[in-house]
Amino acid sequence: MQDQLVLKWAPVRMIAIDEAPMIEKEMLHEVSCRIQTAKECALDFGGVHVLFCGDFAQLPPVVGQPLYNAPKKSGVKGICEVAAYELYRLFTTGYLRVNMRAVDDSCWSAVLRLVATNKKRFETVWTCMQAAGRRNLDVRNRPVLIP
Repeated sequence: MQDQLVLKWAPVRMIAIDEAPMIEKEMLHEVSCRIQTAKECALDFGGVHVLFCGDFAQLPPVVGQPLYNAPKKSGVKGICEVAAYELYRLFTTGYLRVNMRAVDDSCWSAVLRLVATNKKRFETVWTCMQAAGRRNLDVRNRPVLIP
């Protein structure tokens, strides 16, 4: 079984992890450890290049601590959390300058900028959308922002 895993991972040089902001620290550490096993390599992530994709301005993981938060656990319980935080700090961050989902909708693009920079509360964003001509907004489909 181990030989098959190693053979399957042998050609892998890079992986992309979508929705990376939803990964909690201990899961990131586990992913790195499993790739190390599959690649038979002690380097972080088994020496494989890792590309994180996602919007870190969105919701954090449902369970566990976000990658970007400093570790809170200590002692034996904190070993994986500290190791994962150090893994995360190895990454270089790149930013997209244009939100492609909103490129044709200037109102929605403005709302996303407000939300991403955390400068406006939900009520103000909602008012902005309505003022921009979105008078028929369905309340059931309103975006939910956590203050």
